[in-house]
Amino acid sequence: MWQKEDSILIAVSGGADSMALLHGLADLKNLHGAFMGVAHLNHSLRPEADEEESFVADQAAQLGIPFHSHKVSLHREYPGLGCEEAGRMARYNFFNFLMKTKKYTRIATAHHAGDRTEQILMNLIRGCGPDGLGGIPAIRDGYVVRPLIDMERKEIISYLKDKGLSWKEDPSNTDTRFLRNRIRHQLIPLLENNFNPAIRKGLLRTGNIAAEENRWMNSMAEKTYSSLLLEEKSNAVILDGRKLSLLFPGHQARILRHAIFQIQGNLQSITLPHVEAIQKALQSTESSELHLPGKILVRLSQNILEIKKAEHSLREKESPLPFFSKELPLPEKLPASILLPHGFGRLEILGQQPSDTPSDMYTSISDRLFPLTIRAPLPGDRMHPWGRGGSRKLMRLFSEKKIPKELRRKRPVIAVKEGIIWVPGLPPDEKNKAENSKDRPVWLLWYDEKL
Repeated sequence: MWQKEDSILIAVSGGADSMALLHGLADLKNLHGAFMGVAHLNHSLRPEADEEESFVADQAAQLGIPFHSHKVSLHREYPGLGCEEAGRMARYNFFNFLMKTKKYTRIATAHHAGDRTEQILMNLIRGCGPDGLGGIPAIRDGYVVRPLIDMERKEIISYLKDKGLSWKEDPSNTDTRFLRNRIRHQLIPLLENNFNPAIRKGLLRTGNIAAEENRWMNSMAEKTYSSLLLEEKSNAVILDGRKLSLLFPGHQARILRHAIFQIQGNLQSITLPHVEAIQKALQSTESSELHLPGKILVRLSQNILEIKKAEHSLREKESPLPFFSKELPLPEKLPASILLPHGFGRLEILGQQPSDTPSDMYTSISDRLFPLTIRAPLPGDRMHPWGRGGSRKLMRLFSEKKIPKELRRKRPVIAVKEGIIWVPGLPPDEKNKAENSKDRPVWLLWYDEKL
């Protein structure tokens, strides 16, 4: 995972797992030989947060290891994001800052086999490809390492007790409002008791198989990438777009992710819709330009695909709104209301037609279409509006409705697996039509309300 000349930044929350990682690496210092530092992010979410920071600082001092801490306000600094997503983003922003300023070469986190099992199930529930089936890798992006990834939780607790070490319990780990905790405390015990007592081992075996096959598929994609490569710079790659467009979609997607990784060093915030947007552009005869998170600029012209890291912020120039995508199941009780992140307004789900509301701000759909996906619009998005006899680009429909350009990217896209079904302000898609009399109508009402 690292060499003796490396410097390891150990992420320590004060919980059992990270305390085992800290003391385990300290115990093995003579064996691995690397310089070590401790990083702790104070999320400021609970009254105990300051006490936990002091606890970790004391542990680092006793071991003679440099300690780095930072306090963050998730609600103020990461508005519109869920608590878990904002926390993870804040932690890695802090860790990466320390890597640059303090010259650390590795980040060590305390993920263990149980975390990997839970992640595999979580990915399956959300929908995933081979990457997701592999769960949490032992090494990510070449510098994030997980020394405990093959250890069971009971082994970690046993180690701490044998050494007489204490740790802090985070009460949020039992809060079943979070999907991971429901998987840990409800789903896995259900599967163990009713389906397979060895379900954890079975999931890890599946993860290992998927990870190995994923490595093979990535190696094949890298070879194809090399054959398509026309030019490569530190901040840009240029590929043969025509040859790329002829490949299977799965092969294309791996090559595109690899290309982005080559110029960015990671795939953070690059999601399936972003990759699909590039694939849509590849199938078009028109020139196009896409702006992705992380200042990634994609240009396609005359069968030449350029992917580059822009110097300026593309979002400041093109759109102040970051991408988001979330799944919406049919609520158990109606009416229900959802405040969308990043200024995309509020969506209400109603059991009856709204009154005193502009007709283009609501639509009726069949309950069979749930779950829905609510996301930001992407370049190349198309839909089949009622009575229009074919597919239309959203930008063209916005133009026909005379919706100002500054408002177009603030309208959320409502979609199902088969495609877009509605965008506020535009006619609904033909997929909204009821298939039989048993379909129950549900009304979606949108209005502009910012966080």
